[in-house]
Amino acid sequence: MSWKTLFAAACLVAVAPLTQADDLVGQTEQAQQQAREHNQAREAEFAMTERELRAKLEQLKTTRHALEAETEKLSDTFSDNEQQLASLEEKLRLESGSLGELFGVVRQASKTLQTDGISSYVGITQPAFNQTVSDIVAADTLPSLKQLNTLWQGMLTQMQTSGELQALSLPVVNAQGVTSEQAVVRVGNIGLVNDQGYLNWQTERQVAVPYRAQPDNTLTTSTLEQAVSSVGETVLIDPARGTLLGQLENAPSLGDRFAQGGFVAKVIATLLAVGLLIALYRRRGLSVDSRQDASPIEASRYTGR
Repeated sequence: MSWKTLFAAACLVAVAPLTQADDLVGQTEQAQQQAREHNQAREAEFAMTERELRAKLEQLKTTRHALEAETEKLSDTFSDNEQQLASLEEKLRLESGSLGELFGVVRQASKTLQTDGISSYVGITQPAFNQTVSDIVAADTLPSLKQLNTLWQGMLTQMQTSGELQALSLPVVNAQGVTSEQAVVRVGNIGLVNDQGYLNWQTERQVAVPYRAQPDNTLTTSTLEQAVSSVGETVLIDPARGTLLGQLENAPSLGDRFAQGGFVAKVIATLLAVGLLIALYRRRGLSVDSRQDASPIEASRYTGR
């Protein structure tokens, strides 16, 4: 190998590290430049975020001041309303003093009407009046003018119609439990009658049920028509609105009493029948003996002995 070749190789060996160093420096500078750009971008982002947060903070402060002002305004309004309400309540108390007593009287009268309405036959044709009475009884406030008008008008109607006969068509339950619309007559505020007799009006079910036991010469629609058309005709009525008829249902008959006696009643009835038979037999025997004893006496009279 010549010295020229060695010299060229040495030059190449010396130049290679320099080239690598230059590349490394360039990469380092490029990395630093990228880091600076990234930091600048983050700083700009941080600055923008800070401005936005400051703006939001100012906006929230403004909203808080507005809410505080509105709260103070509402608090003042609430205090004024409380004072005004207390003043109005006192005024209402003073002005409704006499009305409170009136409400007590009206409510007590409504309770009486509601209790009487359960057995009232006039109230069958007054559903609005019955509802008004129930509303007044259940209310905790003063009744309205409309309710008061309905109340006294309904009471006046009840007094007028309590002395009238009115033909109605009502659901009637027969002995088989079948409900049908039948023509009935309302006898004032005393009761309901149809062709078979008196009917018991059940307010809860809104149906009429015939009484199981009807009195002798019970009132029917036909006898009622005769009584209206005839002068001096009398009819049998129950002024207790069905109470006496209900008691008649509860009164047991002779067959009911015998059935209630059970076995003991049957034994007593058997002994009674046997005793009657013995008494009849003995009476017959005594009658025969009496006739036989009287025959010789009668014969002696005819012979003169």
